[in-house]
Amino acid sequence: MKKVLLVSALVLVIATSMVSGTLADYHVTLPTITDSVMAKNFVLTGMDTTVGDKLDVHIAPGETQTFTFTVSNFDSSGVAEVSMDLSIDIGLAKSTSTNVNGAIVPLVVTCVNDADSTALLHKSGEINPTLGTGTLKYSDTLTNIGTKGQTNTYTVTITWPSTASDTNYAGHSFGSALTVLVTGTQQ
Repeated sequence: MKKVLLVSALVLVIATSMVSGTLADYHVTLPTITDSVMAKNFVLTGMDTTVGDKLDVHIAPGETQTFTFTVSNFDSSGVAEVSMDLSIDIGLAKSTSTNVNGAIVPLVVTCVNDADSTALLHKSGEINPTLGTGTLKYSDTLTNIGTKGQTNTYTVTITWPSTASDTNYAGHSFGSALTVLVTGTQQ
């Protein structure tokens, strides 16, 4: 019995050593790959080019006033590396100046891209015909992402057409405040 047990143990040791040699795993470890992913530059800047000489502008029936502003996709840090859709909100509200009772209701607002002198597509919003306040929403794009970038120049025109109720808004007790908000979104 001891002989059988000894032979069995020897056979088991030989079988185990044969199997462990043939079932060995081979492992190779590659060197770590290092690289980085950087976010593209996204730049939107704007400037009101007429604010210095257009504070408290006076307007009368039959007159037109213009305001110019620019929007660019570059600054001192570089040029935007993605094209963008622009949302341009132009609002009229009651002036916050003292002694102003209300907005000038009959005003008409338009916005033109000076590059081609065409009016921007009016997407939504309105100026309330009773209050003379509200927001008009326009859209445009900045798509030149080359080395120089792109600057769009816009002109906002405010016209007071002559109406039968013009005298209702005469004097300094009526005034409207113009606001322009530009938002850029990656295309």
